[in-house]
Amino acid sequence: MAYKRDHSFLVPKDSGIKYGALTDEELKKLSPGLTEAEKGCPHARYYYEMPAPLPKEYEQAIAAGPMDARKAFDMEMYGKHMNNTGYCEVENGYCVLPNGVTYAAVLLRQEGRTNEMIDFYNQFFAPEESLFYKIWYPGSHYLHYENGALEDFGFGRIHMRFVGGVEPKDLGIDPTEIEKNDPNCIFIGGTSAIGYNLDRNFKKLERNCIVFYHRLTDYGREVRVRLWYGIGVEDGDYYLTVPPAEEALDIAKKTMIHVMQEYTNDQYLEMKFWRDRWMPDHGENQALYF
Repeated sequence: MAYKRDHSFLVPKDSGIKYGALTDEELKKLSPGLTEAEKGCPHARYYYEMPAPLPKEYEQAIAAGPMDARKAFDMEMYGKHMNNTGYCEVENGYCVLPNGVTYAAVLLRQEGRTNEMIDFYNQFFAPEESLFYKIWYPGSHYLHYENGALEDFGFGRIHMRFVGGVEPKDLGIDPTEIEKNDPNCIFIGGTSAIGYNLDRNFKKLERNCIVFYHRLTDYGREVRVRLWYGIGVEDGDYYLTVPPAEEALDIAKKTMIHVMQEYTNDQYLEMKFWRDRWMPDHGENQALYF
């Protein structure tokens, strides 16, 4: 179980379709673009405002090339480090760990983020089936299942099934010590997935884990995202599916960029949707426009 305090968090909407309901042939025909029906939805206009510009620190991290792998962490060591120090020497970077698993690190600075904004976004933004997911990252998000997703990390469309959550204990954290060690921490958790690259001619199963560490700050929130490709967790057991050595560094870089863009978009959309909640040309007493 994830560690979660009494705060609000993004809850992505899904299509209501279960993983496995569509064949590979049907999946390959899906487009990340909007359907004619979706184009007529009130919030479709946000689709055309994406992607949001990346912060300068992200651009610098992309241009810098791979980080020193000695400054990265495997899953267990990362949790122990974060809950005792709260910071990493390299907050935005990528590399391949000695065991062949890729590592991507991103620090999200969510200035101005409040529970009220998040609740409002979760409740009202793009309620129509897959529209929410497509707007979030146009061109990369295809379909969000009840228990999986089809999305493109930059090296092909990955058809993933979510096999469980990543818990603090999976990261080497004693759940009873979290609040004492880091009073500003409000969430630790993530998702473990297993899937395959839909754009290849063979179904080699691949695993990945994404982990979120949320903390309150004086400007809003900061979230550290770590994505490991080539490892998964199920019921406390770790499974390696290390990518080919010649592909690993490219996967590390592209998963980092994907996370950067995905959550830069999320921050932009939540803040923009909050500001747009009143129609500016209909007076301050106009009802919510959706």
